[in-house]
Amino acid sequence: MKKRAVFKPYIQNQTVLLPPSLEELVAQDHLVRVVNFVIDQLDIDPLLAEYKGGGTSSYHPRMMLKAWVFGYMMKVHSCRTLAKALREHIPFMWLAGMQQPDFRTLNDFRTKRMKGVIGDVFKQVVLFCLKEKYIDLSMLFTDGTKYQANANKHKSVWRKNTVRYKEGVLQKVDALLIQIDKENDVENKKYGSKDLLETGSHVVTNSEDLKKEMKELGERINQEQADKLKKKRLKKIVTQLNSHKEKLEKYEDQEALLETRNSYNKTDTDATMMHSKDGQLLPCYNVQHSCQNQIIVHYSVGQNTNDSTEFMPHLESIPEELAPKAILGDSIYGNLTNYKLLEENGIENYLMYLSFHREQKPSFSKEIFRKENFTYNEKEDTYTCPNQQLLSLKWSGNITLRNGTQTKEKHYHASNCKQCPFYNECCKGEGNRIIKFRPEYEFYKEQARRNLTSLEGTVLRKQRGVDVETPFADIKHNQGHRRMVLRSKEKVFIEIGLICLAHNLKKINFFMKKAG
Repeated sequence: MKKRAVFKPYIQNQTVLLPPSLEELVAQDHLVRVVNFVIDQLDIDPLLAEYKGGGTSSYHPRMMLKAWVFGYMMKVHSCRTLAKALREHIPFMWLAGMQQPDFRTLNDFRTKRMKGVIGDVFKQVVLFCLKEKYIDLSMLFTDGTKYQANANKHKSVWRKNTVRYKEGVLQKVDALLIQIDKENDVENKKYGSKDLLETGSHVVTNSEDLKKEMKELGERINQEQADKLKKKRLKKIVTQLNSHKEKLEKYEDQEALLETRNSYNKTDTDATMMHSKDGQLLPCYNVQHSCQNQIIVHYSVGQNTNDSTEFMPHLESIPEELAPKAILGDSIYGNLTNYKLLEENGIENYLMYLSFHREQKPSFSKEIFRKENFTYNEKEDTYTCPNQQLLSLKWSGNITLRNGTQTKEKHYHASNCKQCPFYNECCKGEGNRIIKFRPEYEFYKEQARRNLTSLEGTVLRKQRGVDVETPFADIKHNQGHRRMVLRSKEKVFIEIGLICLAHNLKKINFFMKKAG
């Protein structure tokens, strides 16, 4: 016989004698409690100073900071979604003490109040990790990643196009000025027997020059006693010049925005077009992270596509209290400029150089035509090639690298390579084999090689991927934060700071649970 089903009473409108407390509804080991605990210990005086006072009361900045950090931990990135969570989700409601700021107030706090303060807040959380011995700053692992900007990928400006278009406008301006000079019969008076095109330079090189030229031309037209038809032709040319002036101003504005970059995006002019790992060309920011024990110790936001270029501003922005004893980075960072920077700051050199990974392979020693495998005679200051031909010193002097760094370089030349049976394998171009040697760079390479191949260095190289790649994977894959919400470098710096804070608090939660 089938038994009768029994259900628990379901009465939606039933009242209770004592309403439930949010404190009882949030588990003691919930992640939100770690956020509450850590941020309660921070000194937020710099944040309080952002409030001028007067008017109506404001939501407490400590509560607002907690809400945003916990929001990023819960994949809540927009102010509207966070406002909704503060109204509907129990952990958010508990954290905010049932306060419900609207999305405008939340957005204002993130973009304005946190400006200039996020770095100090982030540093305090890292110092908390240092105090609790989650990190010790003996070694920082540095790497970079690209975050897509909140911008339309189809609206970009490229330096090469700007230069080309500007040059085209200047040529048209030159042609019009020649035409005007002919109309006014003043070409010989201004340039003598030389034609304008033979002077070797533009009459106008920028919009300011063109404005002055147009003013002078306007005065000429007003003084012109010729027939009305000629005046009409001259005025038509001036109208064309005015159109070209507007274009010149546009291209000059583009050059000002580009600065040292090769491109920028029209939607977010601080974003640079960069290649993503899947081959797409997207507006991005280059974010550098320095990590230890999977905790992000320092971050910086850059606009250059090359990680090596961003290393200097990244290192120089590390707070003095968080200065590391050593830094380990991949081969993209191993250049002379960065090596010298480490030495100047008293940081031990563990930056890999371009050929480091290749040198670790057994096959490297068999590549006999690489200059590293040529025999060097220190006493005679000569190299010997695999065919036993000497390469003697032919030139020595100072050079300036593309990034502006000055260093000494030596050139060693062979005397008779064309008769060598290994000519095609050894010489890449025409003529005899030349070896270029930079003593300062080779010194730093040897320093890095010694550190990286030591017993400790071998362990650290294996640890690098775990410590620095894991935060990237957690933020991009687990948290789903691959694209910025805010626009402009200044605001992206705030957003990345909140993202890194959220990641670090998750790691603190892990360490706390591990410690019991």
